[in-house]
Amino acid sequence: MKRFATVAGLVASLALAACTTSQTRSTTTNFARPPSGAPVVLIEPDVKLSILTAVGAPERRADWSEAGQRHILTAISEAVSAKGYRTVVVDPDTMQGGQSGQVLRLFEQVGAAILTHHYGGFTLPSMQGRFDYTLGQGVRSLAGDSEAGYAVFVYAEGCFSSGGRMAVVMLAAVAGASLPTCQQQLVASLVSVETGEVVWFNFAIAGPADDMREEAGARTLVSAVFRDAPL
Repeated sequence: MKRFATVAGLVASLALAACTTSQTRSTTTNFARPPSGAPVVLIEPDVKLSILTAVGAPERRADWSEAGQRHILTAISEAVSAKGYRTVVVDPDTMQGGQSGQVLRLFEQVGAAILTHHYGGFTLPSMQGRFDYTLGQGVRSLAGDSEAGYAVFVYAEGCFSSGGRMAVVMLAAVAGASLPTCQQQLVASLVSVETGEVVWFNFAIAGPADDMREEAGARTLVSAVFRDAPL
């Protein structure tokens, strides 16, 4: 999800959050709420976390990314279960071929477009006041035999400043200069399995106290991004 990550980083750079913030986008068509106990497909979150070195270069941390993925997945599963639904977790690494793989790659492109035109300040005239995106009917392939009506897609990324980076930032501040530090962000989307329509999308920026490497921080971030989810 390299393209998705690049756009998410651009959008995050446009806002500084003192606490976890989010802003929902959703379709204007009617949403058919699934019956209690119905299955909901959950694509395992793609989480990429890194450390920002003194010179401002991000270095990927696999251990942090794995911890973040574990906590985000648990928090989302709990959030969906709390609404009375059953999660069907899908590992995207096992579905890169065929139609399922095409859908996953298409979501990267659609998600990047949504971030750019609805969060990044680059709204197209044709999309003014509209939210109309689809992944096509190929989304059905992700549900398998589960009979799920909706699928949840999640992507998260972020970085954490090293001690050396914070020292450089403070020295720059003394000299009257401002240097970027780090943020964490979470993207979540609800897609109709039947039609492929993106019915809901949200992008959340974590506050400085909400660390997705920790269980509590992941829960806070997920709670913020799913607060207005139509499920």
